[in-house]
Amino acid sequence: MEGSALLHVVEEKDGDSFVASDGVEYRVGMVNAPERSACGGTEASRRAYELMSTGFTTETYATDDYGRSVARIHTSTGDLGVLMAREGLVDDRYLDQFRHQHPGYANELDTAFAEARATDVGLWQTCWAPAAQDRGGAAEPAANTAHAGRTGQWPCHPAYRECLPDGPDLDCAEVGHTVELLGNDDPFRLDGNSTTATDGWGCDTYPAWSPTDAYPYYDG
Repeated sequence: MEGSALLHVVEEKDGDSFVASDGVEYRVGMVNAPERSACGGTEASRRAYELMSTGFTTETYATDDYGRSVARIHTSTGDLGVLMAREGLVDDRYLDQFRHQHPGYANELDTAFAEARATDVGLWQTCWAPAAQDRGGAAEPAANTAHAGRTGQWPCHPAYRECLPDGPDLDCAEVGHTVELLGNDDPFRLDGNSTTATDGWGCDTYPAWSPTDAYPYYDG
């Protein structure tokens, strides 16, 4: 059900999540903005908060694994997710996985993403173009940084050297360190914007995994 109260952002997270003036943390449904530290992340965040600057209403339709309210965000110029998709500032990595939660919204996003890709607008022309993803290789993590075993309730994902959970999808901000891909598969899309490897290193703007650091996904 759509909220009737006009809300404002009180805590910025990134281009697809924020805390609103009603005290709720919202996740814009079915779109994915780059992390602030990633290519295009600052641009995407800036545009999202610009579109919401005059206030917005929400249409919550699900709750995600982190307890956030997954919602459509209605601004004075249109739906935030659709606008960001049309401007090429978010990608569609979650669209097929969650379209069943709101098929009508997913159909609108299909059209918006198709328009953005057809015209190479926004980050499709820069950060997500094939040439832009060829970063020439990341600096290797320090030796003997891989950890093994389990990450909380999940065993290690077979696609990554550093033991990421074979459970919920993770973004680089949730991982917090460089990750080496063990093959060509990259289901979490940590190495570029595809489920296949670009240069074999994910989250390479982050430091190497350290046995002395605490990571939110890792328990043990």
